[in-house]
Amino acid sequence: MSATGTFAFETRSSCPACGSPESRRRFAARFDQPPIAGFISSFYKIDPARLDGTYDARQCTACGTFFQAEVGNDALLEQLYTHWVFEIGDPMRDPHYAFDVTHPALSRDGHELMTAAAVLGRDLQAMRTLDFGMGWAGWARVAKSLGCDSYGHELSADRVAYAATHGIKPFDPKLTYHFINTEQVFEHLTDPLGAAHMLAGVLAPGGILKISLPSPTASIACSTGSSPAKATSATKRSCPCNRWSTSIASPSPVCARSPARPASASPARRSSVPTSPSPAAARSTRAFRSKSPRNSRGPSTAASIRATITSGCASPPEPHAPALAAASDWQPG
Repeated sequence: MSATGTFAFETRSSCPACGSPESRRRFAARFDQPPIAGFISSFYKIDPARLDGTYDARQCTACGTFFQAEVGNDALLEQLYTHWVFEIGDPMRDPHYAFDVTHPALSRDGHELMTAAAVLGRDLQAMRTLDFGMGWAGWARVAKSLGCDSYGHELSADRVAYAATHGIKPFDPKLTYHFINTEQVFEHLTDPLGAAHMLAGVLAPGGILKISLPSPTASIACSTGSSPAKATSATKRSCPCNRWSTSIASPSPVCARSPARPASASPARRSSVPTSPSPAAARSTRAFRSKSPRNSRGPSTAASIRATITSGCASPPEPHAPALAAASDWQPG
């Protein structure tokens, strides 16, 4: 694909969470026309005319999931996650990334890993972890620094190669993992239900699969077309598609129960950081525990994840407040 070529989209015929063919349109606009075109050009710095498709936001009438009817093909996804979102979490440009990998025990990711180890009753050195959709491997590097046997998976070959230089092993579907991390990944997947089945299949007995998504409150507010006057300030700040304002930076509140960062270590995060997140600004997190034996059956996959998946989001992931996940027994149906 040339630097000026266009990209095509694939059309979903059913809900990606429950499989129902019934849905209703909540919003639609071509990517190369307002209001979507303005966001595409300002954030991704590309000509919207390269995207030959429609932002068609639908809501499943069976389970309520919001999803995009048109999703990027393989060529578009590779371009998107290799080149267009290059700066998100870029270790050469993100000071928070540098802090986290040099102070793993003080990072949010480190706190999450230590909490998981305590819940599992397992030493960090005895945990095999998988960061699915690892980006620049920040979480995976923290896991490795804390002693975990750290693996990662990512669409971008460049980022996989970068992770390998820091000792992160590529995802091996023949292994099982005690803790699988998906940090704001499922809303970007073409087939989230299939991915949930696949990840459940490589989850060790008693292990944890964490699915973290952008705030559903903000997503619903956007999809219903609420005006800026009717939207709360918290919703505006956490809006994953920056529909109302691209000038309001989303805060990154520190969990009240997580280790605090030294005040001098990260000046960029010292100002206006509340001690507890507002519900609207918090990301939605679900952690599912597998039972032993692995082939035991529980609630269906669709029933477990359909309330949290907003699939196919074209927006960039933004930092949101950490939320403590409530573990529940779950296996693929």
